[in-house]
Amino acid sequence: MPDDATLLRRYTDDRAEDAFAELVRRHLDGVYSAALRRVGGDVHLAQDVAQQVFAALATKADTLARHATLTGWLYTATRHAAANIVRGERRRKRREEEAHTMHEAFSPAGNEADWSRVAPVLDETIDQLAENDRVVILARFIDRRAFGEIGATLRISEDAARMRVERALDRLRALLAKRGIGSTSAALGLALANHAVAAAPSTLATTVTTSALASSVSVAGFGATVEIFGFMSTTKLGVAGLVALLVMIGVVIHQRQARETAERALVAARTEQTAQLVALRADNARVRAVEQETARLLKAAEEARAVVAPPAPAWEPTEEGDAFLGRNPEVKNALADYMKANVRFKYAPMYRTLRWTEDQVRNFERVAGLMMGMGALSRDEKFMTLYTGSGADRADLGRRLDEVLRSEEERQSYKEFGLIGRARGVAADVASALYFTDTPLTPEQADHVVRSLVKNRNSGAAAKVSQYDWNAVMAKSEGTLTAPQLEVFAAKRAHDLFQQALNRPRDAVGTVIVSPAKPGN
Repeated sequence: MPDDATLLRRYTDDRAEDAFAELVRRHLDGVYSAALRRVGGDVHLAQDVAQQVFAALATKADTLARHATLTGWLYTATRHAAANIVRGERRRKRREEEAHTMHEAFSPAGNEADWSRVAPVLDETIDQLAENDRVVILARFIDRRAFGEIGATLRISEDAARMRVERALDRLRALLAKRGIGSTSAALGLALANHAVAAAPSTLATTVTTSALASSVSVAGFGATVEIFGFMSTTKLGVAGLVALLVMIGVVIHQRQARETAERALVAARTEQTAQLVALRADNARVRAVEQETARLLKAAEEARAVVAPPAPAWEPTEEGDAFLGRNPEVKNALADYMKANVRFKYAPMYRTLRWTEDQVRNFERVAGLMMGMGALSRDEKFMTLYTGSGADRADLGRRLDEVLRSEEERQSYKEFGLIGRARGVAADVASALYFTDTPLTPEQADHVVRSLVKNRNSGAAAKVSQYDWNAVMAKSEGTLTAPQLEVFAAKRAHDLFQQALNRPRDAVGTVIVSPAKPGN
């Protein structure tokens, strides 16, 4: 008896359908049984899983021919296919329950006349929406996606997705009002939920399936055809056409169940049709024609995959922050006051060390305030950086700082104070955490921590990960700090690494840097 690999090679090299049929006969019971267990005993879903697994086997026959036995691969493929189908069934049932709830809350008799006025102009009105509004309207009321799914697709939170849908619905209602069709946003949303999507006739599904199988030589060819149709349905043109078709036929929600029953009936028909196609391979001329059509479909699928959307305009956090402050001068003034106070609080000890006059302090604080920035989120939840000075100010900071720090003593003191100041902040956090414990941090231990942090600063690429070489710092502190103190110090280390990781992706949506950040630090 030939092994699995031999049968696969016969199928791939000679297109021997009887070899593939033997593989199906040999492994079908095992695949079907595993699928039946994984889908909770639903025979129709188990048949769907088996169809998908052997379709994948036919598609990947060339690469799988090196396997002496296919049992392990088939078992894994069965697990993945069953999981996908079960998830799909759960989503379908959840959408049906949501639609049923909406249907119960919405009175068809009281709103049928309104829908008859909305339907003829709905697609034309949707076309007038901005791209962002049109995408969320179609996702919510045509694809029937939950707010969480929409948020995941757009990389925003579920609440933000809900607000976008509500705003888009308000704009759609306003456009309809211009056409003399009055309604509330809530009523319009219920009308779209009940009427915008309707089930296609079950006979159409049978016709499409039969035609697709007749134009394909193998399960792999059929899969490529389905993939092309899937791509077309996800483009903007395909969705708009689908909306127009579904609105015109106006089928009520409960017909979805009839459609599902008809689609499951196709499983048995598909198996029989595949067997008929095997018999047709005796006609070599027709085989060559079908293989050419399959190659064309596969090429079209590859071309479809290569199509990409045009890149979105680049988002520059600093430029957006400058524009925002230009539109909101009161925010800019408040930011300047905050930065001035922050500079004075941070560098006051340095003023006393250098014995600066009030004029020298004022000049230094004016320049240092320009160097400090703060992160924030825009209204559309994109990260931007706010600086008190303009781009020209920031470009000229080096010269301005040299004018303020005139002597070598002042420049060296400024540099050392910056290093020691940040290290003192770390030590102060550790001391605060240990204050009410049995082992508070002594002044000598605090000085040791500061010296260790200053001495073990990272540089170059390592500084982008963390300001300090924490492994060296912790190692040098083991002989000075007690075990409870080292535990608190380790927690501070973890917090510092987290903050560094959080602040690195400056253009990441949802990231807010709450502490001032200096350029070049």
